[in-house]
Amino acid sequence: MEKSIFFVSTGRTGTHFLQSFFEENLTNTLSVWEPNPSFKRRSTELVLRPPNLFEKIYFSLPRKFQIYYSGCKYYVEANSSLYGCLPLIRKTFDNPQIIHIIRDGREVVKSFMNSFKRYAKDPHGGKKSQLSPNDFAKDPYQKQWENMNPVEKTAWFWLRVNEVIEQNKPEFTVFFEDLFKSPHKPLLKLLDDIFNVKLEHYKIQKAFKRKTHSTQGQFIPEWEHWPNLWKEQFEKICGEKMKEYEYEL
Repeated sequence: MEKSIFFVSTGRTGTHFLQSFFEENLTNTLSVWEPNPSFKRRSTELVLRPPNLFEKIYFSLPRKFQIYYSGCKYYVEANSSLYGCLPLIRKTFDNPQIIHIIRDGREVVKSFMNSFKRYAKDPHGGKKSQLSPNDFAKDPYQKQWENMNPVEKTAWFWLRVNEVIEQNKPEFTVFFEDLFKSPHKPLLKLLDDIFNVKLEHYKIQKAFKRKTHSTQGQFIPEWEHWPNLWKEQFEKICGEKMKEYEYEL
């Protein structure tokens, strides 16, 4: 294996599509989406503590076996659950390329709520599985967390996960909107910089005509139709970070 590439994000950022895209369009590349063990629960734990020896082995061994038996030069993992595992990745892979995908927080909240009802219920039956202010020292939302609604909690999740990824200094940062909008310049640059590949534009256009893991249903409407209360709550939590990312509110 010459290079390992990890796409990380808040989720709802097209990682499943990217895995399929690299699998179908690049040779000598093992491309996987949230492989086992995906570290969904452990990522929450690893936000504030270093990985232990068991976790290093448990994370790296299955992946490296899969890479070895594939015989591929490149390993691409698209896994939004790895936001808390970036130090672990750096300790277990040589010179990994970590790519941070950022998406408009309003779209992430809407997509999560329409797809999984994030924070509306615990999908693991009460087991610790979702990030909360209690995972951070002196988080200002610790005392009010129990009284916050799912939209507020998901907005907080978007903010904190992006901050955690930023603190670990990813090699590349790309915006979802640029990545998925023609002429897909960030994707072309990644293909050139990492894989030394110049893909024909028609192949990229063809791939983007189909959607993977797209949101179904409209529990949460578009931003312009949000109740004023939700807009105020979102802006209070995410307003500064949205402006930093140059999204207009």
